Amino acid sequence: MNYSRAELMALVMARALRDGDVVVCGTNATLPGAAYRTAQRLAKPRVAALIGASGTLDPDLDGAPVSGGDQAFIPGRATLDLGTGVMDQLRGFIDVIFLGALQLDVEGRINLAVIGDYARPRLRGPGSIGLSMVGSVPRCFLFFESHDPRVFVPRVDFVSGETLRRGAPDALLVVTPLAVFGPAPDGRRVALRSVHPGVSFEEVQARTGFPLDVAAASVTPAPSEAELAALRASVDGRRLADYPLG
Repeated sequence: MNYSRAELMALVMARALRDGDVVVCGTNATLPGAAYRTAQRLAKPRVAALIGASGTLDPDLDGAPVSGGDQAFIPGRATLDLGTGVMDQLRGFIDVIFLGALQLDVEGRINLAVIGDYARPRLRGPGSIGLSMVGSVPRCFLFFESHDPRVFVPRVDFVSGETLRRGAPDALLVVTPLAVFGPAPDGRRVALRSVHPGVSFEEVQARTGFPLDVAAASVTPAPSEAELAALRASVDGRRLADYPLG
């Protein structure tokens, strides 16, 4: 393959964006930044981005810094204070939120707080502030840098937010190094949408902690040359070939 798994993940998210979407990116900005900047180059010029950590609307920069708190994100169309940025999400001004999480379960609940018992956790995460606005944003794009049964679980250890909504088949997009997930037709559970080229369904199932239905899954379309050119231009010529994925 002439592309990396990270490049494919960014392109899956770029394809799912719509012209005119306002997206918000959290602290882990590399893949979301590459996705929205690529979408802008692929006939979606009206995609706008709010970087949550810096409060910058439509940052003016080359490349995709690793952290949303990088000072390179500060110059842009405008810089909002934290309160304004949060209230804009609650008011419904945001179309898509990019998020990571410690866990995702079969019913679309996400956890960024603790692994194990809340009082005596095995692992404490950064907390749920980045997930608390999920219910007010129409579409949630979750991206995971590893695909593991400890991440994709039957039930999360702590509910930080819920992503599924009845009657909203595009409310959730989940992208991993192995596959793409979305809502099942009934809107009540997470379902497998596609398996990436070179990956078997058996591998995806073995690394997912709840049963999957292979009948509803296809193969994720490989990147076109035009998509790869746009992606690589959007990250200042850097391929995401060395981006660490599990």
